[in-house]
Amino acid sequence: MSEEPPLNKAVSLLLTNEAWRSFPPHIRRWVDPSHVLTYPWNSGRIKEALAKLEAAYKAPPAYFIKVMILVPRGNKMVCITYYLVTDGNARTIAAKILGKKVLAEISGVYELSTENYYIWSSQLWYQKDIFYATQQSFGVIPAEVISELEKLGVANRDKGTNPWADDSWGEDYYFETRNIAR
Repeated sequence: MSEEPPLNKAVSLLLTNEAWRSFPPHIRRWVDPSHVLTYPWNSGRIKEALAKLEAAYKAPPAYFIKVMILVPRGNKMVCITYYLVTDGNARTIAAKILGKKVLAEISGVYELSTENYYIWSSQLWYQKDIFYATQQSFGVIPAEVISELEKLGVANRDKGTNPWADDSWGEDYYFETRNIAR
């Protein structure tokens, strides 16, 4: 069918360092599928889901995990919300195609801030504090995924943006913190 979109890949990369919390009991609500990170991978299932949705079949809820990303915008932080599908991918895509909302049961949430990440040498780094920086083990990230990470507020040191721009320590200090973490 189609390849996973770069935004899906970018969010997946960010979630590798984050823990999620579950909601007991799960939250059930109608969700706009344009906020759901999903892509079609089985055309037969999607055709079936489209036919059922058009016939007004009452489908069970899809299961999602909510992703709340704090993104720096100027001098404030903005929360962007996405959803990840754990069950009901075809139903969600069918709803997106037909412009309808999807009934979802949300089992948990990821909360993260892109301020803890930066791109350096086309690789994603996680900086918890000034004494701990770790390179993610994904290798070189494709340019289209880097572009999505930048849109989410991840600083790209390859382009000269410094994630600690208000800091007066200087560039040599950042190289030192990288070496300390090894």
